[in-house]
Amino acid sequence: MKKRDLIRYKTASKFREKLFIKFAFIAIVSILIYAFVYILNQNYLFMIVLFALTIITMIYLFFQSMIFVRLNLESGKLFYSITTYVLVFVWITFLVSILLNISQINNWGTLSYDCSKNLSPQLTESVSKEFFYFSGTTILTIGYGDICPLGFSRVLASITGFLGMFMYVGFIFLLVKYYIINNNYKG
Repeated sequence: MKKRDLIRYKTASKFREKLFIKFAFIAIVSILIYAFVYILNQNYLFMIVLFALTIITMIYLFFQSMIFVRLNLESGKLFYSITTYVLVFVWITFLVSILLNISQINNWGTLSYDCSKNLSPQLTESVSKEFFYFSGTTILTIGYGDICPLGFSRVLASITGFLGMFMYVGFIFLLVKYYIINNNYKG
């Protein structure tokens, strides 16, 4: 290995270690947010803080994961890149389900099996156990239509769908870049 490549490899592995520590921190923050949603669900101001913290955590997680995936692809570690991407996808789905839960607790919006246009979020039977399922089908842009968001949850569903498409595009871009770089070195 050339000296330049060795320095690049050492720098990348130190950076990967730092990213792993950041991921561990994000995991702890996510679990704490989830716990506090159920412990302090009556405090309106605290729910707003948790809502904002969850959004910041999602954004931070997304950008850090794209950096981690890019570094793994540049090192030729395709399996690690795909595994990281899938785990982050599930993680962000979990965080979106927390946002939907916070929205329902504060009566900002809810999920419902009845998709009538004239229903208000307060009058519907809530689908409290389906947050992860709904956020998963929304972030994957499947959208079966069996559960409808009402109130502010519609905004969250729209943002979640957009985030899902953005994640696809980012990952496909990195895979194409990996393919092009590897074919240029072989040819």
